[in-house]
Amino acid sequence: MAVFRTDQVTAKAATFELYKDKADKFRWRLNAANGETVAAGQAYESKAAAENGIESVQ
Repeated sequence: MAVFRTDQVTAKAATFELYKDKADKFRWRLNAANGETVAAGQAYESKAAAENGIESVQ
């Protein structure tokens, strides 16, 4: 899967990464301070919807 970093939002020791996947959908993942992915969101049609997904987890 191709990863295009488009935005990052930091929450405590973990970082939310918002990106577009190869199908041109927005996705997010929560990365721990050690770089391990600890959570990931579904595919969203819009960046705003993905940001709302992040907010619901924060």
